[in-house]
Amino acid sequence: MKGYRTSKDYKRLKELLDKGYEIVCFIDLGYTDRKYTNLARKQMVQGVDAYNIIGFWYHRNTKEFERACVAYDIEFIEPTEED
Repeated sequence: MKGYRTSKDYKRLKELLDKGYEIVCFIDLGYTDRKYTNLARKQMVQGVDAYNIIGFWYHRNTKEFERACVAYDIEFIEPTEED
């Protein structure tokens, strides 16, 4: 059985989202013993690029995007070469 690899390379995550990938993310919301799973994606919201990672939209620059990822201890599944 083939496993998967997770990453905390948030510049890479933003790059993948900017390329149009939808990425499975694991998020620590801080109030359970388990991580929450969500599908991260990018789209235009009111004419601005926005990133939905933890269930609401970030209209932010790269540094603020990365800070939000760190704050929620986000891990994501790297796409494989054939993806």
